Amino acid sequence: MVRQCSAETFVQHGTTWTRMLTQVLQAYDSPLALQMTCHVLGSVVTQAAQFPAVAREVAGSHVPALVQVLLGAQGQQWLPSAMEALQACMKSFPGPCGPFKGKMEALVCSLMDTSQPTLAQLAQQTCLLLAGCGG
Repeated sequence: MVRQCSAETFVQHGTTWTRMLTQVLQAYDSPLALQMTCHVLGSVVTQAAQFPAVAREVAGSHVPALVQVLLGAQGQQWLPSAMEALQACMKSFPGPCGPFKGKMEALVCSLMDTSQPTLAQLAQQTCLLLAGCGG
């Protein structure tokens, strides 16, 4: 749905959507709601990077809070979705993710030996993105 909206609509509302979706992650505890929110948020973050005005606002004001919330998913049922959203942040906004590199690395390392194949694969993919984080 995010990819189908016009550029004008996204530029007008992308920052607001990012803020609202981050607030949903902070306020709700339903695993299904959190999984769906992470999925949409990954798309919004990826799209936001395509528009300079939106990217500046998202990078400066929203990515730090978003990464913190996503890192809080460790041990939760919605962790795979959070990892996918975290990857979107790392790909689209590697600079603002830099201050969290140590915490992201700790999360990835904790998942390397997991017996859950999906989480192991997400950890490996996220590990590859760590090198690009920072400034």
